[in-house]
Amino acid sequence: MLTSLCVQTEYLIVNVLEPFVIGTILFAVTDLPFGVCVMSGAFLLMVYTSLGGLWGSAVTNLIHCSVIIVGLLLVALVGTSDLGGFAGVSEAIDGRLSGAELEPSVWWSFVGAGWGAVLAMFFSATVHTPAASVYVNFSAAAKKESSLIPAFLVGGLLAAVMPVLAGWIGALTLARYGLNSGLRNYQMITQLAIDTGPWLAGIALAAILAAVISSGGPILLSSATMIVRDWLPARFRGAKELRSYRVATVIYGLVAGLIAWQAEISSVLDLLLVGFAMVVPPAVALGYVIYWPKTTERGAFWGMVSGYGVGLIWYLSIRWALAAGFEVTETSSALHRLLHWAFVNEGEGVDPSYPTTLIPLLAVPLISVLWPHGSEDTARRLQFFGTVRRRLSAQG
Repeated sequence: MLTSLCVQTEYLIVNVLEPFVIGTILFAVTDLPFGVCVMSGAFLLMVYTSLGGLWGSAVTNLIHCSVIIVGLLLVALVGTSDLGGFAGVSEAIDGRLSGAELEPSVWWSFVGAGWGAVLAMFFSATVHTPAASVYVNFSAAAKKESSLIPAFLVGGLLAAVMPVLAGWIGALTLARYGLNSGLRNYQMITQLAIDTGPWLAGIALAAILAAVISSGGPILLSSATMIVRDWLPARFRGAKELRSYRVATVIYGLVAGLIAWQAEISSVLDLLLVGFAMVVPPAVALGYVIYWPKTTERGAFWGMVSGYGVGLIWYLSIRWALAAGFEVTETSSALHRLLHWAFVNEGEGVDPSYPTTLIPLLAVPLISVLWPHGSEDTARRLQFFGTVRRRLSAQG
């Protein structure tokens, strides 16, 4: 149940953000009220997820990934052509950087921001990987078991293309609008597409909506499944079990939509980061359970508790420090400066993923060593690994 709580925290945040982003996009291009736009997004996710189930979400994700890649590719190609090809884009970016007194050669280099940024990027990718679902969705869309591994690999390759295209669109945005344009995330894609032409703007909008909706369905489905299997005391079978999943999906979708409508969400990225951070403690504990035989149940449990609890407190402290205007002065103590660096650093604080990763990494082995296995725990652990090995052997 603790593992489910950690994952459900992330899923709740994502389930709220999905209709919020859909509603924000629709609100920007239509005359409909914001609440209608948000609840329309929630209703869309709710209907196709509750009726289509796992396979419906998987096929929807497959279609959406195709739309995303085609849309981003067209925006990138047309945008590059309008700026005079790669040479024109490169020249425009160099001019923008020189005007901001930045060295173009450093910006274009692989480690232009320093190795610290590269290491942080790898850390971020590792921490946030559990939230990725496109590979699993592609695999679930396969009709034969022999197609699972190829579908998984194809999903990975397609997913790898998207950030490359998005990164090049970011370069096109810099070349056209400059460093201080204020464009971020979806805005830069839509603004570039709108200025290029109305038909391209429509394709870009379809790609963005596909990107949002494609991740919403599987996560809403997973959330409802975990609610039924992990939190409801009753156990259903057959038609009642299917009905319970659908009811949970509808209720969860409605509640998430209402929160997205009424909540004052200032930063989608901040909420996503804290959601991703909450998944890390069980992932770290699971790694120890599988690869370090001395891991105890107590060590895994309290490692997750400490990581989850500190991560949540860390995020709330960042929000409080920013809202309260927590600042340092020349006479501030070392502790005051440390807290300012942790919770107000560059106006956003240190990512909660760091404490939710580092604390379980230390807590799980420390608690396991201080309170080692009893004879009953050892027998249960041997039985567990024996079951795992037999199932792996049976599957070849």
